Amino acid sequence: MTLQCYPVISAACLQLHHHVVPFLPLHTRLSQVYGPKLKPGIDVKAGREQMWNSFVRALEGDIYACRSIAFSPGGRRLVSGSDDHTVRLWNVQTGAPLQIMTGHSAAVQSVAYSPSGMLIASGSCDETVRIWDVKTGLQVGVYTGHSHWVTCLAFSPDGRRIASGGNDRNVHVWSIDAPQNQKTVQIFNAAASVIALSFISANRLVVASK
Repeated sequence: MTLQCYPVISAACLQLHHHVVPFLPLHTRLSQVYGPKLKPGIDVKAGREQMWNSFVRALEGDIYACRSIAFSPGGRRLVSGSDDHTVRLWNVQTGAPLQIMTGHSAAVQSVAYSPSGMLIASGSCDETVRIWDVKTGLQVGVYTGHSHWVTCLAFSPDGRRIASGGNDRNVHVWSIDAPQNQKTVQIFNAAASVIALSFISANRLVVASK
């Protein structure tokens, strides 16, 4: 309970109810400052933690297995993709769900934030890549050029293109402004299923396949 409420405790420690203090980890700042001043009438005999656990928060809401996650550029948001066909956006500090993006018809295997933090891309076993507006949660684009599961994707450094790969053994590089324009799509053969990729510059990709 104490760990789950830490964001509130840290922001409003003066309003902290004095009965909570005996349950705080012994060597935390809150315990050291307020512990000696309060007499809550509660004595914890055993099991009190020494410091905050390294585990910070569980984000719960996906119905089935979560397959992929990505932090926003500022680290304050997290996006997840799962077997329940959804893309979910979370507040990292509070653990609160912010958006549930629906549209995929199969498991979501990969998610990525754009460099600007304004868009999210998701790749799925429905053979599509979908682009979402972070603020509204609405789909603003879709790429349908793959012929098998899409297992990985990445935004280019300028955020104008997406590279996507999967079990069709190809890497597709396409413009987010015109995802269905075949004239702007580049397709590279990887000889095996693509499991990871990343831009290392505007025009260079690192691709892992198996």
